[in-house]
Formats: sequence, C-alpha cells, structure tokens
Amino acid sequence: MDLQTLKKLVRQGEHLYLEFKLKATHPDKITKEAVAFANAEGGTILLGVDDDKNIKGLKFPEE
Repeated sequence: MDLQTLKKLVRQGEHLYLEFKLKATHPDKITKEAVAFANAEGGTILLGVDDDKNIKGLKFPEE
C-alpha cells in the first residue's frame, strides 16, 4: 500500500470495514478482528494507526 492510499483510508476513520490498531502487542485481538472480517464481507486492519487517525507506524523487535 502506498502512502497516499494509507492516508485516504485513515481520513475515512474506522467503520464496519476498517479497524485501526496502534500496536500488534495483542495478537488475539487482531485475530478476532480478522476472523470477524473473514466471516463478513471482508475489511482492512491498519496496524500502527491510533484512534485519533494518527499514523504512528510500528517498531519491530531486534532479532
């Protein structure tokens, strides 16, 4: 996904088909969202975006 597309999605805000998750620290919560989308008409989960529509990004742990 390019930056322009990401910003367009974030401007829409969360809705039935779009969920923001600031961190990926709770995989069970992300899994529940993904399963819900899969059982419905699909959707998008944006990691690294907070509820105030700020794109924060993610930090990956050192290997």
